[in-house]
Amino acid sequence: MPVVLSGVNQLQRNLRQFQPDAAKALKKRVGAELKPLANRAKGLVPASAPLSGWSPRSFSEGRFPFFNSTDIRAGIGSTAGTTSFNRSGFSYVASIYNASRVGAIAETAGRKNPTGQPWNPAASGNRYSHSKNPNAGRQFISALGKVGIGKSAGRYIFRAADESQGRVTAAVVQAYEDAAIKFYGKGLK
Repeated sequence: MPVVLSGVNQLQRNLRQFQPDAAKALKKRVGAELKPLANRAKGLVPASAPLSGWSPRSFSEGRFPFFNSTDIRAGIGSTAGTTSFNRSGFSYVASIYNASRVGAIAETAGRKNPTGQPWNPAASGNRYSHSKNPNAGRQFISALGKVGIGKSAGRYIFRAADESQGRVTAAVVQAYEDAAIKFYGKGLK
């Protein structure tokens, strides 16, 4: 039995008119909430390296970046601009990021392998730990502290978001309410 939908064209037209107002409201409301969140994440970065071996040394020739709290803090920021679509087909209106290499390591170490990478000094590639210490990954991650579970886990940014008690989510809801009020004020239904 065929299904007849009525009003689809009107709905699509209204959604096209609603989208610019929603985008402006999201950028304004969420952007205002992200700046204090990014500042809180910067405040969570420890002043010194959690491991003595991660501190800068003049004689090291390794490629692993040294812990530098100034670089980590400088790398944490927020943006309220729309991003391009990612591999999953999503784009983000606002985000908090850590652009520094050492900050990304400190933020996410242990997310994929909570006990560190598997140890195999003879294997090639970056899927295995090549350290002389078979427990290096476990020690590194435990010294950094808990990270949480899965992809929504981190030390500074995610902790700051957890401590914000849903202020960003409330800002998103308020932004859509503002856009709806403006939309209905235009006399469109």
